[in-house]
Amino acid sequence: MVSMLRTSRLAAMRPSIALGTLSCLVAVAGAVTITRSGSLSAPPVAAVLALAGAVILLSFRPEALLVSWLALAPFLQEFGSHFAIGHPLTFALYRAPPLVFLLWTLTAPTRMRPFGVARRPGFVDALPAAYFLFVLGSMAVTGQFSAGSFRFFYLGTGIGVILYYFVAFGPLRSLAPSRLVGVLIALALLEALMSIIDGLTRWNLWHDTSWQRGNATRAVATLGDPASLGTFIGMGVVLALCVLVWNGPPQLRRLAVGMVAVGLPGLFFTYTRGPVVATIIVASLVLLSRLRTRLVAVCVLALMIVVITASWSRLTSSALYQDRITQENTVEIRVELQRWSLKLAEERPLFGWGYGSFDRVLRAADFGSGKLPRSEVVSSTSHNTFLTILVEYGAIGFALFVLPWLVIGGRALAVARRFPDARWLLLGCVAAFVIFAFGASGIDFRFYSFVPAVPWLLLGLLRRHLSSVQEV
Repeated sequence: MVSMLRTSRLAAMRPSIALGTLSCLVAVAGAVTITRSGSLSAPPVAAVLALAGAVILLSFRPEALLVSWLALAPFLQEFGSHFAIGHPLTFALYRAPPLVFLLWTLTAPTRMRPFGVARRPGFVDALPAAYFLFVLGSMAVTGQFSAGSFRFFYLGTGIGVILYYFVAFGPLRSLAPSRLVGVLIALALLEALMSIIDGLTRWNLWHDTSWQRGNATRAVATLGDPASLGTFIGMGVVLALCVLVWNGPPQLRRLAVGMVAVGLPGLFFTYTRGPVVATIIVASLVLLSRLRTRLVAVCVLALMIVVITASWSRLTSSALYQDRITQENTVEIRVELQRWSLKLAEERPLFGWGYGSFDRVLRAADFGSGKLPRSEVVSSTSHNTFLTILVEYGAIGFALFVLPWLVIGGRALAVARRFPDARWLLLGCVAAFVIFAFGASGIDFRFYSFVPAVPWLLLGLLRRHLSSVQEV
């Protein structure tokens, strides 16, 4: 056992030792180049700084770096676009750590896995990596492969895929699932609180005013979009409810109560229909999933129906109702976009139209637009993450993306029947997936980074737990 621990520590230290040696060599080469040229030329200085930063990141314990990165992630996603210092800071604290997670995952010793079991990847674990490589291949085939497109895809999908493998197979021996879930609930609680402040005062941390127009000023907090914010708050609400309903860890219960209490009004101020409806439906199912809380669920639903019925006339005459609920035009445009997306997918069913092609092929399509002017349809972009994937990458890319969620989520539900103590985690993660699926059906998450990475992290957490009971 002692020899195994020593082997594990040496394996964990190898990346730091190798990178430290490489940093010294690059530092010497950079110093020589700067001395000869007499100026601080960008390439050697940038290389030295990048390697020095990598050594600093590798000096953290994997568990500490993951929790620290996660705690800062929702604030750094939008920070770079609002302040000059934001770009280097976002790179150092948000974009670079996942690359360290990847390095740790690739160099993690197989024999010293968490829970005392050798967790070797199976067929389902190859699918996220296959999807990532499939998209890179699509970039190359369509001539869209560039530093900008790779960076865009890395932020939107690559970080999430890395988190899946790191949480599922990385060297996180001392990281309890409750700690990660607790950080997510705390972040959702904080975002919900900022959503309330944003909705009431029109102030948010990054002074983002892009959604402050008309009577329905929509909160964005630090996530840049009301739908993205609403999806994240909704995931936090259902995770918290699963902690309360299924007797989760005692240290999470007060936090869960606060999440539910603050999350619901925070969700309201996003004025986003999809996440609100999804949260109501999924939260009701969570309450109905246990006998002792079913009466609570029925009473809450009955109270909602009574309140809505009693105030219906006042509600329908409000400015908010007129600006958001009765906006038929936006609904009709999205319905047409979905119909056109399915037609485009039918024309190239297997491999799709290629990376980044959605807007281009939409504008070139010659489909009828019903009673809407064609210009209104083609001037819009996709509002459905899944249909974007289907159009651009075909049935193959779509299957590679969704199969891990279906397989691992389905097995988690099966395991939850036999392990009551873990139901809060298993059902909570699956409930969060459903919220994300609802949100992704009303917004294209390719333009965002942190929120679409959260379900990948939870999927890795499920995979890790299933490995502990040898189910996958």
